[in-house]
Amino acid sequence: MKLTINLTEERKLKVYEDLSHGSSPRGSFFLLVGVSTLIAAFGLVMNSTAVVIGAMLVAPLMTPILGLALALVRSDPHLLGLAARSESLGVAVSILAAALLGITLPSSFEATPEMLARTNPNLLDLLVAIFAGLAGAYALVNERLSPVLPGVAISTAIVPPLANSGLCIAMGAFEGALGSFLLFFLFFTNFLSILLISAAVFFLAGMAGQLRLRSGLTIARRFGVAVVGFVVVGALLSSELIKMFENRQLRITITQALKDELADLRVSNMARLVYEQKEDRLLVLADVNAPSTIKPRTIKAVQDRLAGVVGRPVELFIRTIVTHNVSASGSIKQTVVQTLDGFFVPFEPKQRTRTLRVTEQVIREYLDEQVGIHLESLEVYSQPLSKSMHLVAELAGSRHLNRREIGEVEKLIQDQMAQTPINLLVRQEPPNLMPKLGSVRLKFSMPRHPTADEQAAVNKIMGFVPNWLSERNYWLHGWSFTILEGVYHFLLEVKGPKLFTNEDLNALKLKLAEIVDVSLKLYVRTEPEAVIGPLGNTTMERLLEDHWKRNQAAYPDEVRQLILDAK
Repeated sequence: MKLTINLTEERKLKVYEDLSHGSSPRGSFFLLVGVSTLIAAFGLVMNSTAVVIGAMLVAPLMTPILGLALALVRSDPHLLGLAARSESLGVAVSILAAALLGITLPSSFEATPEMLARTNPNLLDLLVAIFAGLAGAYALVNERLSPVLPGVAISTAIVPPLANSGLCIAMGAFEGALGSFLLFFLFFTNFLSILLISAAVFFLAGMAGQLRLRSGLTIARRFGVAVVGFVVVGALLSSELIKMFENRQLRITITQALKDELADLRVSNMARLVYEQKEDRLLVLADVNAPSTIKPRTIKAVQDRLAGVVGRPVELFIRTIVTHNVSASGSIKQTVVQTLDGFFVPFEPKQRTRTLRVTEQVIREYLDEQVGIHLESLEVYSQPLSKSMHLVAELAGSRHLNRREIGEVEKLIQDQMAQTPINLLVRQEPPNLMPKLGSVRLKFSMPRHPTADEQAAVNKIMGFVPNWLSERNYWLHGWSFTILEGVYHFLLEVKGPKLFTNEDLNALKLKLAEIVDVSLKLYVRTEPEAVIGPLGNTTMERLLEDHWKRNQAAYPDEVRQLILDAK
């Protein structure tokens, strides 16, 4: 196989003239350098990949690199001087232009992902630059392939690292970690790769002149510095590549371990994972979507198991975003992901998670048929010495589930759980509806909305009753009413220093008969509650109210306002 490229003398002369012209440090060259740098810098600041690509098409910095390669191959000091001046001054102009733009940025500006992506060069960048240099030099010597040069300019990505360097210098990003040096290092990587590989192409194309006739020592002297630099850069970037793969493997390990642990905690999705390696421990922050906040002791258990998986101490922080995944068949309490095929594939949930999912679905479907009651939370507990699972459902609403209804729900769950024995426990808070005049008993309330006349009569009655009771040292704790077949039934819940008697009830009826002309039945639930003090026997509510009226001026404004708002 012949490892040479046949070029006519006319084509060789054309390549030399083009590179000599493109490598000359003229005003147009530096103008294009400045313009391309500003375009790249704006693309980095805007986090726009398309704008950064546009800057690469305009940038002329690759031509002097090819000129340097050809000058070294031909032993041409004139072209070498032109290309070296153009490249070094072009780099300086590029960094200066980006730095001047960076100075105009507000102090609150933060580095964008496009900027951060160019701070960690590795061996893959070196390989990209090698093949880009090969394509660029070969397209240059082969006139039929010249149209591919814009694509080569994009692949080399020479200007964005320089623009990023200038921005970082303006933002002070080089402090501590010498971030701007790393960015320039990426340019230096591209520079060496393109220089050496394009020199090899020019040599094979027969443009070396007398270099073919000289000794290997002469060639080593001419390219020795570049080769040594290339080897050193390759070694450094290989180390970075190894770190990158190790870092990626660590991320995969952490992600998989957390998904395995969180799948048992009703976490529906892990939205984000961030970690940082310290000398003595691994810091991990995970953003998760879950139906409730994860408890500290649970995080401690997950943290300990994660430390065992990664083989080092772990400090775990979980930021919970409360949410629910709901499908047509009920809530889904497990991780869901999207594949490249577009399907959502749930990870296989553990037994506890499946139990919670089935139980919640059954309870919610059952309660959909009920009125005034809903599911607040659900937990599952397994007994160490028993095969049964205890399910604790916390319900809230205006009424309780009775024993029969709880048995019905338990049977529905058991039918779904097959071989796993379950025991349903229901935690129910006492329903307590509290309007401004006290609590309401739903079983004694109106089955329909009262008419305007009925509501007017109720308002008259309840506008009178509290004051009448207060004059007799009683306190209205709650009331309910209903109207059945034209009769107004009122249930009054009264507290006082003594029992509410039949005489009190009859006296109240007589007073109400003078106010409204309706058929009325009164029921009074009476609770004796005596607070003994200087003013005699009274109720707790009366004592607090009297004390407040006498002394409210002595309270600080913020406390007084707090009490008034509560009332």
